[in-house]
Amino acid sequence: VYGAEVSDLLANNAAIGSSAADADNSFHAHRWVLEGRADVPIGSLGEALSLLEVGARNKRRAATAMNERSSRAHALFMLNLKQAYDGRDTTTRLILADLGGSEKLSRSNVAAGFKAPVVTIGDVEVSRVSWADYYAHRARLQESLNINMGLYALQRCIEALLDQQANPTKRVHVPYADSKLTMLLKGALGGGMRTTVLICASLEPSNALESVQSMRFGETCSRVAGRSGRVDSAAAYTQLLESLETEIAETQRLVERDQRGE
Repeated sequence: VYGAEVSDLLANNAAIGSSAADADNSFHAHRWVLEGRADVPIGSLGEALSLLEVGARNKRRAATAMNERSSRAHALFMLNLKQAYDGRDTTTRLILADLGGSEKLSRSNVAAGFKAPVVTIGDVEVSRVSWADYYAHRARLQESLNINMGLYALQRCIEALLDQQANPTKRVHVPYADSKLTMLLKGALGGGMRTTVLICASLEPSNALESVQSMRFGETCSRVAGRSGRVDSAAAYTQLLESLETEIAETQRLVERDQRGE
Protein backbone atom coordinates (compact mmCIF):
# COMPACT_ATOMS: atom_id res chain seq x y z
CA VAL A 1 0.00 0.00 0.00
CA TYR A 2 1.67 3.16 -1.22
CA GLY A 3 -0.47 6.19 -0.43
CA ALA A 4 -3.64 5.79 -2.48
CA GLU A 5 -2.05 3.10 -4.64
CA VAL A 6 -2.30 -0.64 -4.02
CA SER A 7 -0.06 -3.05 -5.91
CA ASP A 8 0.18 -6.84 -5.88
CA LEU A 9 3.62 -8.05 -4.80
CA LEU A 10 2.80 -11.55 -6.06
CA ALA A 11 2.08 -10.23 -9.57
CA ASN A 12 5.19 -8.13 -10.26
CA ASN A 13 3.82 -5.09 -8.43
CA ALA A 14 0.84 -4.78 -10.78
CA ALA A 15 -1.61 -2.05 -9.75
CA ILE A 16 -4.92 -3.45 -8.50
CA GLY A 17 -8.28 -2.16 -7.34
CA SER A 18 -8.88 1.54 -7.86
CA SER A 19 -5.14 1.94 -8.55
CA ALA A 20 -5.40 0.03 -11.83
CA ALA A 21 -5.36 2.03 -15.04
CA ASP A 22 -8.77 0.73 -16.16
CA ALA A 23 -10.42 0.98 -12.73
CA ASP A 24 -13.69 2.78 -12.16
CA ASN A 25 -12.63 5.08 -9.32
CA SER A 26 -16.21 5.98 -8.48
CA PHE A 27 -16.15 2.85 -6.29
CA HIS A 28 -14.46 3.20 -2.92
CA ALA A 29 -15.88 0.23 -1.04
CA HIS A 30 -13.51 -2.19 0.67
CA ARG A 31 -14.02 -4.97 -1.86
CA TRP A 32 -12.85 -2.78 -4.73
CA VAL A 33 -9.50 -2.04 -3.13
CA LEU A 34 -8.23 -5.54 -3.96
CA GLU A 35 -10.10 -6.11 -7.21
CA GLY A 36 -7.80 -7.84 -9.70
CA ARG A 37 -5.50 -9.28 -7.05
CA ALA A 38 -3.63 -12.55 -7.47
CA ASP A 39 -5.31 -15.33 -5.47
CA VAL A 40 -2.75 -18.12 -5.13
CA PRO A 41 -4.00 -21.48 -3.79
CA ILE A 42 -1.59 -23.17 -1.37
CA GLY A 43 -1.69 -26.43 0.54
CA SER A 44 1.16 -26.27 3.02
CA LEU A 45 3.16 -24.00 5.30
CA GLY A 46 6.13 -24.27 2.96
CA GLU A 47 4.11 -22.86 0.07
CA ALA A 48 2.93 -19.97 2.25
CA LEU A 49 6.52 -19.16 3.25
CA SER A 50 7.56 -19.26 -0.41
CA LEU A 51 4.91 -16.66 -1.25
CA LEU A 52 6.13 -14.49 1.62
CA GLU A 53 9.64 -14.64 0.16
CA VAL A 54 8.33 -13.57 -3.25
CA GLY A 55 6.50 -10.64 -1.69
CA ALA A 56 9.55 -9.65 0.37
CA ARG A 57 11.72 -9.54 -2.76
CA ASN A 58 9.24 -7.26 -4.52
CA LYS A 59 8.76 -4.85 -1.63
CA ARG A 60 9.62 -1.20 -2.17
CA ARG A 61 12.86 -0.49 -0.30
CA ALA A 62 15.46 2.27 -0.24
CA ALA A 63 18.29 3.47 1.97
CA THR A 64 17.75 6.35 4.39
CA ALA A 65 19.93 7.87 7.10
CA MET A 66 18.16 5.68 9.70
CA ASN A 67 17.82 2.39 7.81
CA GLU A 68 19.83 1.13 4.87
CA ARG A 69 16.97 -1.20 3.80
CA SER A 70 13.97 0.89 4.76
CA SER A 71 10.50 -0.28 3.69
CA ARG A 72 9.03 2.51 1.58
CA ALA A 73 5.42 1.32 1.74
CA HIS A 74 3.07 -0.73 3.90
CA ALA A 75 2.77 -4.43 3.01
CA LEU A 76 -0.04 -6.89 3.82
CA PHE A 77 -0.16 -10.67 3.44
CA MET A 78 -3.70 -12.08 3.55
CA LEU A 79 -4.26 -15.79 4.04
CA ASN A 80 -7.74 -17.33 3.78
CA LEU A 81 -7.96 -20.77 5.40
CA LYS A 82 -10.94 -22.87 4.33
CA GLN A 83 -11.96 -25.80 6.51
CA ALA A 84 -14.78 -28.32 6.35
CA TYR A 85 -16.08 -29.92 9.53
CA ASP A 86 -19.28 -31.80 10.22
CA GLY A 87 -20.79 -30.72 6.92
CA ARG A 88 -19.99 -27.04 7.44
CA ASP A 89 -17.49 -24.89 5.58
CA THR A 90 -15.57 -22.32 7.61
CA THR A 91 -13.25 -19.61 6.30
CA THR A 92 -10.68 -17.99 8.57
CA ARG A 93 -8.56 -15.02 7.55
CA LEU A 94 -5.04 -14.26 8.74
CA ILE A 95 -3.60 -10.83 7.95
CA LEU A 96 0.09 -10.07 8.45
CA ALA A 97 0.76 -6.34 8.11
CA ASP A 98 4.28 -4.95 7.85
CA LEU A 99 3.86 -1.23 8.43
CA GLY A 100 6.51 1.25 7.40
CA GLY A 101 7.96 3.14 10.36
CA SER A 102 6.96 6.71 11.09
CA GLU A 103 9.63 9.03 9.74
CA LYS A 104 10.84 12.49 10.54
CA LEU A 105 12.35 14.07 7.47
CA SER A 106 15.03 15.68 9.62
CA ARG A 107 16.14 12.23 10.83
CA SER A 108 15.80 10.12 7.70
CA ASN A 109 17.37 12.86 5.54
CA VAL A 110 15.21 11.87 2.58
CA ALA A 111 14.82 15.56 1.78
CA ALA A 112 18.55 16.25 1.98
CA GLY A 113 19.79 17.81 -1.22
CA PHE A 114 16.27 18.20 -2.59
CA LYS A 115 16.24 21.16 -4.94
CA ALA A 116 14.09 22.60 -7.66
CA PRO A 117 15.37 21.77 -11.17
CA VAL A 118 16.47 25.37 -11.63
CA VAL A 119 17.12 27.97 -8.92
CA THR A 120 17.52 31.61 -9.86
CA ILE A 121 18.14 34.76 -7.88
CA GLY A 122 16.82 37.64 -9.89
CA ASP A 123 17.85 36.85 -13.45
CA VAL A 124 20.91 34.86 -12.41
CA GLU A 125 20.81 31.05 -12.43
CA VAL A 126 22.58 29.80 -9.30
CA SER A 127 21.97 26.05 -9.52
CA ARG A 128 20.57 23.39 -11.80
CA VAL A 129 19.91 19.67 -11.33
CA SER A 130 18.87 17.10 -13.87
CA TRP A 131 15.24 16.05 -14.04
CA ALA A 132 16.32 12.49 -13.20
CA ASP A 133 17.95 13.64 -9.93
CA TYR A 134 14.98 15.87 -9.15
CA TYR A 135 12.44 13.04 -9.49
CA ALA A 136 14.68 10.60 -7.58
CA HIS A 137 14.82 12.95 -4.58
CA ARG A 138 11.13 13.70 -4.91
CA ALA A 139 10.29 9.97 -4.85
CA ARG A 140 12.03 9.45 -1.48
CA LEU A 141 10.22 12.47 -0.05
CA GLN A 142 6.83 11.29 -1.34
CA GLU A 143 7.42 7.82 0.12
CA SER A 144 7.92 9.28 3.59
CA LEU A 145 4.77 11.38 3.26
CA ASN A 146 2.72 8.35 2.15
CA ILE A 147 4.01 6.21 5.02
CA ASN A 148 3.16 8.86 7.59
CA MET A 149 -0.28 9.52 6.08
CA GLY A 150 -1.19 5.83 6.36
CA LEU A 151 0.01 5.68 9.97
CA TYR A 152 -1.89 8.86 10.82
CA ALA A 153 -5.09 7.38 9.36
CA LEU A 154 -4.51 4.24 11.44
CA GLN A 155 -4.01 6.32 14.58
CA ARG A 156 -7.27 8.20 13.95
CA CYS A 157 -9.14 4.91 13.59
CA ILE A 158 -7.66 3.59 16.85
CA GLU A 159 -8.66 6.79 18.67
CA ALA A 160 -12.21 6.59 17.26
CA LEU A 161 -12.51 2.93 18.32
CA LEU A 162 -11.43 3.84 21.85
CA ASP A 163 -14.02 6.63 21.91
CA GLN A 164 -16.65 4.18 20.69
CA GLN A 165 -15.57 1.67 23.32
CA ALA A 166 -15.80 4.24 26.11
CA ASN A 167 -19.22 5.47 24.94
CA PRO A 168 -21.25 2.47 23.68
CA THR A 169 -24.41 4.51 23.09
CA LYS A 170 -22.60 7.24 21.18
CA ARG A 171 -22.50 7.14 17.40
CA VAL A 172 -18.81 7.40 16.58
CA HIS A 173 -17.55 7.60 13.01
CA VAL A 174 -14.44 5.48 12.50
CA PRO A 175 -12.62 6.95 9.45
CA TYR A 176 -11.58 3.69 7.77
CA ALA A 177 -12.11 5.22 4.32
CA ASP A 178 -9.41 7.86 4.90
CA SER A 179 -6.74 5.43 3.73
CA LYS A 180 -6.48 2.26 1.66
CA LEU A 181 -4.43 0.81 4.53
CA THR A 182 -7.21 1.24 7.10
CA MET A 183 -9.83 0.03 4.63
CA LEU A 184 -7.92 -3.23 4.32
CA LEU A 185 -7.39 -3.50 8.09
CA LYS A 186 -10.98 -2.63 9.00
CA GLY A 187 -11.94 -6.18 9.97
CA ALA A 188 -8.83 -6.61 12.11
CA LEU A 189 -9.34 -3.30 13.89
CA GLY A 190 -13.05 -3.11 14.58
CA GLY A 191 -14.39 -6.57 13.86
CA GLY A 192 -14.33 -9.84 15.73
CA MET A 193 -10.74 -10.73 14.88
CA ARG A 194 -7.95 -11.25 17.36
CA THR A 195 -5.26 -8.67 16.70
CA THR A 196 -1.66 -8.51 17.91
CA VAL A 197 0.53 -5.44 17.42
CA LEU A 198 4.31 -5.91 17.48
CA ILE A 199 6.40 -2.77 17.93
CA CYS A 200 9.92 -2.65 16.49
CA ALA A 201 12.03 -0.19 18.47
CA SER A 202 15.70 0.70 18.61
CA LEU A 203 17.90 0.57 21.70
CA GLU A 204 20.11 3.35 20.36
CA PRO A 205 19.90 6.51 22.52
CA SER A 206 19.77 8.62 19.36
CA ASN A 207 16.47 6.93 18.45
CA ALA A 208 14.92 7.24 21.91
CA LEU A 209 12.19 9.69 20.88
CA GLU A 210 10.99 7.51 17.98
CA SER A 211 11.13 4.39 20.18
CA VAL A 212 9.05 6.00 22.93
CA GLN A 213 6.47 7.25 20.42
CA SER A 214 6.22 3.77 18.90
CA MET A 215 5.74 2.16 22.32
CA ARG A 216 3.04 4.68 23.20
CA PHE A 217 1.23 3.88 19.96
CA GLY A 218 1.41 0.17 20.80
CA GLU A 219 0.04 0.88 24.27
CA THR A 220 -2.87 2.80 22.73
CA CYS A 221 -3.62 -0.10 20.39
CA SER A 222 -3.62 -2.54 23.31
CA ARG A 223 -6.55 -0.69 24.88
CA VAL A 224 -8.85 -1.55 21.97
CA ALA A 225 -10.85 -4.59 23.03
CA GLY A 226 -11.45 -7.30 20.46
CA ARG A 227 -15.15 -7.72 19.95
CA SER A 228 -17.98 -8.97 17.80
CA GLY A 229 -20.14 -6.32 16.20
CA ARG A 230 -23.38 -8.15 17.10
CA VAL A 231 -22.51 -8.50 20.76
CA ASP A 232 -21.52 -4.87 21.04
CA SER A 233 -24.69 -3.71 19.29
CA ALA A 234 -26.84 -5.78 21.63
CA ALA A 235 -25.05 -4.39 24.67
CA ALA A 236 -25.40 -0.85 23.38
CA TYR A 237 -29.13 -1.26 22.73
CA THR A 238 -29.63 -2.80 26.16
CA GLN A 239 -27.88 0.11 27.82
CA LEU A 240 -29.89 2.57 25.74
CA LEU A 241 -33.19 0.89 26.69
CA GLU A 242 -32.25 0.94 30.36
CA SER A 243 -31.45 4.63 30.08
CA LEU A 244 -34.80 5.32 28.37
CA GLU A 245 -36.71 3.34 30.99
CA THR A 246 -35.05 5.34 33.75
CA GLU A 247 -35.90 8.59 31.97
CA ILE A 248 -39.53 7.50 31.45
CA ALA A 249 -39.88 6.55 35.10
CA GLU A 250 -38.51 9.92 36.18
CA THR A 251 -40.88 11.73 33.80
CA GLN A 252 -43.86 9.77 35.15
CA ARG A 253 -42.85 10.67 38.69
CA LEU A 254 -42.75 14.37 37.79
CA VAL A 255 -46.15 14.18 36.05
CA GLU A 256 -47.74 12.48 39.05
CA ARG A 257 -46.24 15.09 41.36
CA ASP A 258 -47.69 17.92 39.23
CA GLN A 259 -51.09 16.23 39.21
CA ARG A 260 -51.06 16.13 43.00
CA GLY A 261 -50.19 19.81 43.03
CA GLU A 262 -46.99 19.31 44.95
